[in-house]
Amino acid sequence: MTIENQRFTWFLVKIEKMNIIEELYAHKFLEQICIDNPLSTLKKKSSDDLPTEIEFYKGNVLFYTTHLIDLIGQINDAVELLSNYNYTVKMKNIGRGKHLTYNIENYTIRINSLLDRILQTINATFHLGIDERHVNEKVVVRNLKVTTTEIPNHFDELKKYLNEKSRNRNIIIHRHSIIDDELFRLQKLYHPEFTSNYLNKSDEKDIEELKYLRKDFLTRYVKKKRKEFYEINETCFKKVITIFDLLLIKYNSVKIEIEQK
Repeated sequence: MTIENQRFTWFLVKIEKMNIIEELYAHKFLEQICIDNPLSTLKKKSSDDLPTEIEFYKGNVLFYTTHLIDLIGQINDAVELLSNYNYTVKMKNIGRGKHLTYNIENYTIRINSLLDRILQTINATFHLGIDERHVNEKVVVRNLKVTTTEIPNHFDELKKYLNEKSRNRNIIIHRHSIIDDELFRLQKLYHPEFTSNYLNKSDEKDIEELKYLRKDFLTRYVKKKRKEFYEINETCFKKVITIFDLLLIKYNSVKIEIEQK
């Protein structure tokens, strides 16, 4: 998503009762960043035009916050994609089980990337100047400037929660596919190659029974996973909102410090 499109998503129409993702997108921290980075300032300047410190600061915070918000949008969309399967010829060759597995693993990896994106945004907002390649919890959250705020407490709570809920990330990345007996069963029930022989040679009654049973099992599994992931998202996004509350205060204070130099 481009910065221009992202800016518009931040200015969602405020309604009496927002859901958590709308509340996050409408946060004052994001709104202030947009105000401080009008579209006219995003146009490419001459290579000889170096930004002032305040221009660099505002643009840097915009850059890393945009990447954080993009990830949050992807995490939110990933839950919807669990049931977004199109039974076309091409998709049938992939199989419903493979599609579901891919999207569950995609969600698991992305939700566990949330902490990294938050660290980058904290680094930029506090104007710590740490190269993004070296950004980690130790040098950012334990930085003296950051420890004078409540951000480390909220970050630690979020990290603990994600560690409890998302233990499968390292398994996916370093070992093999996600370990889930129910998902493995669905993979077999919907595997194009594994089921083709049965579907081609069985009578119509047995085929219909198989299709009914696996559809019922799939429906219940996806419903359970969607509920689980939405609950994880809500808890994480609420914590991000709390961190944004604190980042807004710091963002405004750093701008004043730079402008008074």
